[in-house]
Amino acid sequence: MRRVFVLTMIAALFVYHISHVWPQHMILWLRRLGGKLGLSSDLDGPYILLAGIRAVFVICATLTFVTQHPFPSTGGGP
Repeated sequence: MRRVFVLTMIAALFVYHISHVWPQHMILWLRRLGGKLGLSSDLDGPYILLAGIRAVFVICATLTFVTQHPFPSTGGGP
């Protein structure tokens, strides 16, 4: 449980650090990627920022996978 707690705290510090050090337009981009719609009822908490950061990591992992394992072709076609 200590390891999980330490990893959770490191992730929280990472998100906190990004939100206070990076330029505001980059933070807004990550929040939009995480699901912020620009409405007045949207929340600006760390969870929406974390969702945007997670989306970036998922995109990187997906592109890495696709470069190593391309989509199989049927062999037929024009």
